[in-house]
Amino acid sequence: MPIPVIDLFAGPGGLGEGFSRCSIANFKVVVSIEKDEMAFETLLLRAAHRSLAKAGSPTNSTWKTWDKIVAESPWESAFDNLKSSGDDRIQGACTSARGEAWNLELGPNNRDIASQGIRRRLRPYMDGRRLPQNAVLIGGPPCQAYSVVGRSRNRGTDGYVPEEDHRHFLYREYLHVIEEFKPAVFVMENVKGILSSRVSNRQIFETITQDLRRPDIASGRDTGLEYILLALEEGGDLLDIPTPESFIVHAELHGIPHARHRVVICGVRRDIYEKAGTAGKLRKKAAPTVSEVISDLP
Repeated sequence: MPIPVIDLFAGPGGLGEGFSRCSIANFKVVVSIEKDEMAFETLLLRAAHRSLAKAGSPTNSTWKTWDKIVAESPWESAFDNLKSSGDDRIQGACTSARGEAWNLELGPNNRDIASQGIRRRLRPYMDGRRLPQNAVLIGGPPCQAYSVVGRSRNRGTDGYVPEEDHRHFLYREYLHVIEEFKPAVFVMENVKGILSSRVSNRQIFETITQDLRRPDIASGRDTGLEYILLALEEGGDLLDIPTPESFIVHAELHGIPHARHRVVICGVRRDIYEKAGTAGKLRKKAAPTVSEVISDLP
Protein backbone atom coordinates (compact mmCIF):
# COMPACT_ATOMS: atom_id res chain seq x y z
CA MET A 1 0.00 0.00 0.00
CA PRO A 2 1.48 3.38 -0.97
CA ILE A 3 2.11 6.03 1.68
CA PRO A 4 -0.46 8.82 1.07
CA VAL A 5 0.91 12.35 0.69
CA ILE A 6 -1.12 15.55 1.15
CA ASP A 7 0.43 18.59 -0.52
CA LEU A 8 -0.77 22.05 0.60
CA PHE A 9 0.23 25.36 -1.01
CA ALA A 10 1.67 23.07 -3.66
CA GLY A 11 2.78 25.65 -6.23
CA PRO A 12 3.73 23.81 -9.43
CA GLY A 13 4.40 20.66 -7.38
CA GLY A 14 8.13 20.51 -6.69
CA LEU A 15 7.87 18.88 -3.25
CA GLY A 16 5.28 16.39 -4.47
CA GLU A 17 7.46 15.56 -7.47
CA GLY A 18 10.37 14.80 -5.15
CA PHE A 19 8.32 12.51 -2.94
CA SER A 20 6.85 10.75 -5.99
CA ARG A 21 10.35 9.99 -7.29
CA CYS A 22 11.64 8.65 -3.97
CA SER A 23 13.21 5.22 -4.48
CA ILE A 24 13.23 4.04 -0.86
CA ALA A 25 9.48 4.34 -0.16
CA ASN A 26 6.30 4.21 -2.22
CA PHE A 27 4.87 7.70 -1.74
CA LYS A 28 1.64 8.58 -3.54
CA VAL A 29 0.41 12.17 -3.78
CA VAL A 30 -3.32 11.75 -3.17
CA VAL A 31 -4.21 15.44 -3.16
CA SER A 32 -2.36 18.68 -3.97
CA ILE A 33 -3.90 22.12 -3.49
CA GLU A 34 -2.80 25.37 -5.15
CA LYS A 35 -4.65 28.67 -5.73
CA ASP A 36 -2.46 30.27 -8.44
CA GLU A 37 -3.89 29.33 -11.82
CA MET A 38 -0.58 29.27 -13.71
CA ALA A 39 1.13 27.13 -11.06
CA PHE A 40 -1.95 24.92 -10.99
CA GLU A 41 -1.66 24.20 -14.73
CA THR A 42 1.82 22.78 -14.13
CA LEU A 43 0.61 20.90 -11.04
CA LEU A 44 -2.19 19.33 -13.07
CA LEU A 45 0.05 18.44 -15.99
CA ARG A 46 2.66 16.78 -13.76
CA ALA A 47 -0.05 14.82 -11.93
CA ALA A 48 -1.32 13.51 -15.28
CA HIS A 49 2.24 12.69 -16.41
CA ARG A 50 2.90 10.65 -13.24
CA SER A 51 -0.40 8.85 -13.62
CA LEU A 52 0.35 8.00 -17.24
CA ALA A 53 3.85 6.77 -16.42
CA LYS A 54 2.38 4.31 -13.90
CA ALA A 55 -0.39 3.13 -16.21
CA GLY A 56 1.31 -0.10 -17.26
CA SER A 57 4.07 0.81 -19.73
CA PRO A 58 2.39 3.25 -22.13
CA THR A 59 3.33 2.66 -25.76
CA ASN A 60 5.69 4.89 -27.70
CA SER A 61 2.69 6.02 -29.71
CA THR A 62 0.99 7.27 -26.52
CA TRP A 63 4.06 9.19 -25.43
CA LYS A 64 4.45 10.70 -28.91
CA THR A 65 0.86 11.88 -28.74
CA TRP A 66 1.50 13.36 -25.30
CA ASP A 67 4.71 15.12 -26.39
CA LYS A 68 3.16 16.53 -29.56
CA ILE A 69 0.14 17.99 -27.74
CA VAL A 70 2.24 19.51 -24.94
CA ALA A 71 4.74 20.98 -27.43
CA GLU A 72 2.12 22.53 -29.70
CA SER A 73 -0.53 23.65 -27.24
CA PRO A 74 -0.73 27.05 -25.55
CA TRP A 75 0.25 26.55 -21.92
CA GLU A 76 -3.21 27.20 -20.48
CA SER A 77 -4.90 24.70 -22.82
CA ALA A 78 -2.34 21.86 -22.86
CA PHE A 79 -4.17 19.79 -20.24
CA ASP A 80 -7.58 20.17 -21.88
CA ASN A 81 -6.09 19.19 -25.24
CA LEU A 82 -4.55 16.10 -23.67
CA LYS A 83 -7.88 15.15 -22.13
CA SER A 84 -9.53 15.30 -25.56
CA SER A 85 -6.64 13.53 -27.33
CA GLY A 86 -8.59 10.39 -28.16
CA ASP A 87 -5.92 8.22 -26.47
CA ASP A 88 -7.64 6.23 -23.69
CA ARG A 89 -4.54 6.09 -21.50
CA ILE A 90 -3.92 9.83 -21.69
CA GLN A 91 -7.56 10.55 -21.03
CA GLY A 92 -7.52 8.22 -18.02
CA ALA A 93 -4.39 9.92 -16.67
CA CYS A 94 -6.05 13.32 -17.03
CA THR A 95 -9.15 12.12 -15.17
CA SER A 96 -6.90 10.85 -12.37
CA ALA A 97 -5.05 14.18 -12.25
CA ARG A 98 -8.31 16.10 -11.90
CA GLY A 99 -9.01 14.13 -8.73
CA GLU A 100 -5.53 14.73 -7.34
CA ALA A 101 -4.84 18.41 -8.13
CA TRP A 102 -7.21 21.13 -6.91
CA ASN A 103 -7.28 24.82 -7.81
CA LEU A 104 -8.41 26.08 -4.40
CA GLU A 105 -7.44 28.97 -2.12
CA LEU A 106 -6.84 27.67 1.39
CA GLY A 107 -8.35 29.79 4.13
CA PRO A 108 -11.15 29.93 6.72
CA ASN A 109 -13.84 30.22 4.04
CA ASN A 110 -12.73 27.01 2.30
CA ARG A 111 -11.56 25.03 5.32
CA ASP A 112 -14.53 22.64 5.36
CA ILE A 113 -14.29 22.08 1.60
CA ALA A 114 -10.58 21.21 1.91
CA SER A 115 -11.13 18.92 4.92
CA GLN A 116 -13.98 17.00 3.31
CA GLY A 117 -12.06 16.62 0.06
CA ILE A 118 -8.87 15.42 1.76
CA ARG A 119 -10.83 12.89 3.80
CA ARG A 120 -12.50 11.62 0.62
CA ARG A 121 -9.10 11.20 -1.09
CA LEU A 122 -7.71 9.36 1.96
CA ARG A 123 -10.62 6.90 2.05
CA PRO A 124 -8.82 4.12 0.10
CA TYR A 125 -6.08 4.24 2.76
CA MET A 126 -8.45 4.16 5.75
CA ASP A 127 -9.31 1.17 7.92
CA GLY A 128 -13.04 1.63 8.19
CA ARG A 129 -13.44 5.16 9.52
CA ARG A 130 -9.95 5.21 11.02
CA LEU A 131 -7.59 7.66 9.36
CA PRO A 132 -4.32 6.24 8.00
CA GLN A 133 -1.55 6.37 10.57
CA ASN A 134 1.24 6.77 8.00
CA ALA A 135 0.11 9.81 5.99
CA VAL A 136 2.64 12.52 5.13
CA LEU A 137 1.82 16.22 4.89
CA ILE A 138 4.04 18.51 2.80
CA GLY A 139 3.94 22.10 1.62
CA GLY A 140 5.17 25.65 2.01
CA PRO A 141 2.80 28.47 2.97
CA PRO A 142 3.25 31.53 0.69
CA CYS A 143 6.55 33.28 1.36
CA GLN A 144 5.85 36.84 0.16
CA ALA A 145 5.12 38.05 3.68
CA TYR A 146 8.33 36.48 5.05
CA SER A 147 10.92 37.08 2.34
CA VAL A 148 13.33 39.98 2.71
CA VAL A 149 12.32 41.36 -0.71
CA GLY A 150 8.63 41.01 0.08
CA ARG A 151 9.00 42.78 3.43
CA SER A 152 10.91 45.61 1.75
CA ARG A 153 8.05 46.06 -0.74
CA ASN A 154 5.48 45.95 2.04
CA ARG A 155 7.25 48.72 3.97
CA GLY A 156 6.88 50.92 0.89
CA THR A 157 3.12 50.38 0.79
CA ASP A 158 1.07 53.12 2.41
CA GLY A 159 -0.94 51.87 5.35
CA TYR A 160 0.65 48.42 5.42
CA VAL A 161 0.20 46.73 8.81
CA PRO A 162 1.94 43.32 9.24
CA GLU A 163 -0.66 42.17 11.78
CA GLU A 164 -3.36 42.65 9.12
CA ASP A 165 -1.50 40.74 6.37
CA HIS A 166 -3.32 37.40 6.21
CA ARG A 167 -0.31 35.80 4.47
CA HIS A 168 1.54 35.81 7.80
CA PHE A 169 -1.04 33.43 9.17
CA LEU A 170 -1.72 31.07 6.28
CA TYR A 171 0.44 28.49 8.05
CA ARG A 172 -2.58 28.00 10.33
CA GLU A 173 -4.35 26.24 7.45
CA TYR A 174 -1.44 23.78 7.53
CA LEU A 175 -1.97 23.46 11.31
CA HIS A 176 -5.65 22.66 10.91
CA VAL A 177 -4.83 19.80 8.53
CA ILE A 178 -2.19 18.44 10.95
CA GLU A 179 -4.65 18.63 13.84
CA GLU A 180 -7.45 16.92 11.90
CA PHE A 181 -5.55 14.22 10.00
CA LYS A 182 -2.62 13.63 12.38
CA PRO A 183 0.01 12.74 9.74
CA ALA A 184 2.93 10.57 10.78
CA VAL A 185 5.32 13.16 9.38
CA PHE A 186 5.06 16.65 7.97
CA VAL A 187 7.55 18.71 5.98
CA MET A 188 7.12 22.49 5.88
CA GLU A 189 9.37 24.57 3.60
CA ASN A 190 9.89 28.33 3.39
CA VAL A 191 12.41 31.07 2.64
CA LYS A 192 15.20 32.04 5.05
CA GLY A 193 13.50 35.38 5.64
CA ILE A 194 10.95 33.61 7.84
CA LEU A 195 13.63 33.39 10.55
CA SER A 196 13.80 37.19 10.92
CA SER A 197 10.20 38.14 10.10
CA ARG A 198 8.36 39.76 13.03
CA VAL A 199 4.70 40.37 13.82
CA SER A 200 3.62 42.26 16.95
CA ASN A 201 7.28 42.48 18.01
CA ARG A 202 7.58 38.70 18.09
CA GLN A 203 9.47 36.53 15.65
CA ILE A 204 6.88 34.73 13.53
CA PHE A 205 9.14 31.65 13.32
CA GLU A 206 8.97 31.24 17.10
CA THR A 207 5.18 31.29 16.93
CA ILE A 208 5.07 28.84 14.00
CA THR A 209 7.38 26.26 15.61
CA GLN A 210 5.53 26.50 18.91
CA ASP A 211 2.24 25.86 17.11
CA LEU A 212 3.70 23.01 15.02
CA ARG A 213 4.83 21.19 18.16
CA ARG A 214 1.31 21.27 19.58
CA PRO A 215 -1.11 21.84 16.68
CA ASP A 216 -4.03 20.68 18.82
CA ILE A 217 -3.54 23.46 21.36
CA ALA A 218 -2.98 25.99 18.57
CA SER A 219 -6.35 24.89 17.13
CA GLY A 220 -8.05 25.29 20.51
CA ARG A 221 -8.08 21.68 21.72
CA ASP A 222 -5.78 19.71 24.02
CA THR A 223 -5.82 16.16 22.64
CA GLY A 224 -2.23 15.28 23.40
CA LEU A 225 -1.16 15.49 19.76
CA GLU A 226 2.54 16.37 19.73
CA TYR A 227 5.31 16.54 17.14
CA ILE A 228 9.08 16.50 17.44
CA LEU A 229 10.66 19.07 15.11
CA LEU A 230 13.84 17.93 13.40
CA ALA A 231 16.56 19.80 11.56
CA LEU A 232 17.59 17.71 8.55
CA GLU A 233 21.19 18.66 7.84
CA GLU A 234 24.11 16.87 9.43
CA GLY A 235 25.24 18.67 12.54
CA GLY A 236 21.73 19.93 13.25
CA ASP A 237 20.34 19.59 16.74
CA LEU A 238 18.16 16.53 17.38
CA LEU A 239 16.77 17.97 20.60
CA ASP A 240 13.13 19.04 20.89
CA ILE A 241 14.14 22.67 20.46
CA PRO A 242 16.75 23.12 17.68
CA THR A 243 18.03 26.61 16.96
CA PRO A 244 16.13 28.43 14.19
CA GLU A 245 19.23 28.52 11.96
CA SER A 246 19.66 24.74 12.18
CA PHE A 247 16.52 24.33 10.05
CA ILE A 248 18.25 25.87 7.01
CA VAL A 249 19.01 23.33 4.27
CA HIS A 250 21.82 24.25 1.84
CA ALA A 251 20.95 22.54 -1.43
CA GLU A 252 24.48 22.68 -2.87
CA LEU A 253 25.79 20.57 0.04
CA HIS A 254 23.60 17.65 -1.02
CA GLY A 255 24.46 17.09 -4.67
CA ILE A 256 22.04 19.65 -6.10
CA PRO A 257 23.26 22.05 -8.84
CA HIS A 258 21.66 25.08 -7.22
CA ALA A 259 22.82 27.32 -4.34
CA ARG A 260 19.33 27.49 -2.86
CA HIS A 261 18.94 27.85 0.89
CA ARG A 262 15.56 27.10 2.41
CA VAL A 263 14.12 26.62 5.88
CA VAL A 264 12.80 23.05 6.08
CA ILE A 265 11.03 21.80 9.21
CA CYS A 266 10.42 18.08 9.54
CA GLY A 267 7.86 17.17 12.20
CA VAL A 268 7.50 13.58 13.43
CA ARG A 269 4.51 12.52 15.52
CA ARG A 270 5.84 11.80 19.00
CA ASP A 271 4.62 8.17 19.16
CA ILE A 272 6.47 7.38 15.93
CA TYR A 273 9.60 9.29 16.97
CA GLU A 274 9.75 7.33 20.25
CA LYS A 275 9.43 4.02 18.40
CA ALA A 276 12.11 4.97 15.88
CA GLY A 277 14.59 5.98 18.57
CA THR A 278 16.71 7.94 16.10
CA ALA A 279 16.41 10.18 13.06
CA GLY A 280 18.45 10.27 9.89
CA LYS A 281 20.19 13.28 8.42
CA LEU A 282 20.63 14.47 4.86
CA ARG A 283 23.86 13.07 3.49
CA LYS A 284 26.43 15.51 2.22
CA LYS A 285 27.39 15.19 -1.40
CA ALA A 286 29.51 17.38 -3.67
CA ALA A 287 27.60 19.57 -6.10
CA PRO A 288 27.81 18.32 -9.70
CA THR A 289 29.85 20.11 -12.32
CA VAL A 290 28.28 22.13 -15.14
CA SER A 291 29.33 19.38 -17.55
CA GLU A 292 27.60 16.69 -15.51
CA VAL A 293 24.38 18.68 -15.49
CA ILE A 294 24.08 19.84 -19.13
CA SER A 295 26.53 17.92 -21.32
CA ASP A 296 23.84 15.52 -22.56
CA LEU A 297 21.46 18.29 -23.64
CA PRO A 298 21.07 19.06 -27.38
